Amino acid sequence: MATQRTIAIIGACSNNGKLASKKLAIKKSRLLLLDENTENLLMLKKEIEEDRGDADIEIMECFKEAGWEADIIVLASDWQAEKEIVTTIKPFITGKTVISFTSDNKCLLPYSKVIALKEENKDWPDEMEAMLKNSF
Repeated sequence: MATQRTIAIIGACSNNGKLASKKLAIKKSRLLLLDENTENLLMLKKEIEEDRGDADIEIMECFKEAGWEADIIVLASDWQAEKEIVTTIKPFITGKTVISFTSDNKCLLPYSKVIALKEENKDWPDEMEAMLKNSF
């Protein structure tokens, strides 16, 4: 029996966050969605649940709690916000996989496995999904 993985998507309402949320809303995954725009976050959750009735999605408000609960963290917010978020959750994500759309996080998270995806690469959603399938 496969273990359920928990994936936190920080900046879930950004373009990258929406794509990642929809791609990762699969069986055996629990999504923790975080974003400053609660209204859009609720709409995203509803949209995913309508598309995938079996999706396990929770809206979170606390970066630290999400970092603590998640096995994998997807950072999909803009770089300035991301830098602040990384500083806040750093103690809670040691040893975890962090997927980022900026490459500067490797120096900020030396004790996490940081995977940098290039958003200009249009295949990044499939690459991310394949990487995560191989890690669990």
